[in-house]
Amino acid sequence: MKKILIIDDESEYVNDLARGLTMLGYEPFKAEDGEGGLAAIGKEKPDIALCDYILPDIDGDIVLKRAKDSHPDVKFVMVTAYYDEKVKERLKRLGADEVIYKPLDLKALDELLKDL
Repeated sequence: MKKILIIDDESEYVNDLARGLTMLGYEPFKAEDGEGGLAAIGKEKPDIALCDYILPDIDGDIVLKRAKDSHPDVKFVMVTAYYDEKVKERLKRLGADEVIYKPLDLKALDELLKDL
């Protein structure tokens, strides 16, 4: 069972996503901000992190960079509501395994997570 860390400050969205991931057979856990996400990566050792691009404390690209520097084995999927090809390219250069857009389709997300 893959452990999935969800880093996002939108609690209702995160709770719905966690329920959906649980039904699909994943083990989700949550962090409400970037610093909490970085701490959770170190403590919980997830297989995959789903990280929102815009967080209340530090931006998702900083979380990505710091996480990849200290835990390069964790797969990182950046999630954003804003489509911007330049941002996507920059996130990929920083180490994002994938960049996806809200709203998430649970079936498509499941396929992506299985491939990572």
